[in-house]
Amino acid sequence: MGKFSLTPGVRYDRYEAPDFIAGGKTYDNVVGALAASYEIAPSTQVFASYTQLFNGPDLGQAIFNRDGAGTVVNNDLKAEEGDNAEVGVVTTLRDLTTANDSLQLSGKYFEPISKTILNLYAQV
Repeated sequence: MGKFSLTPGVRYDRYEAPDFIAGGKTYDNVVGALAASYEIAPSTQVFASYTQLFNGPDLGQAIFNRDGAGTVVNNDLKAEEGDNAEVGVVTTLRDLTTANDSLQLSGKYFEPISKTILNLYAQV
């Protein structure tokens, strides 16, 4: 029978904007993840994972030059949130050309789903 592995995860993300952008607004959230793998043959595993996504806006998204006439600061940005699901298979081939060498091959399919898309254009 193959070996089964289940790995949960929790992460706290915090992004703090500079004072001149949204008055130094802080973007924070707790996100979770869950990954599983199963060994279907020696050196070959199938895997799947689910991850929550959270990303505060960076400086390049908050400040931009729309038409060359001046710099625009978007104070209305919100953090990006979403989910990511992934499935795949990975195998390791050993001793192909010399003793103790290895080659790892993997294939995966992933589907990111954004719940919040950044609006990069400020209302001016």
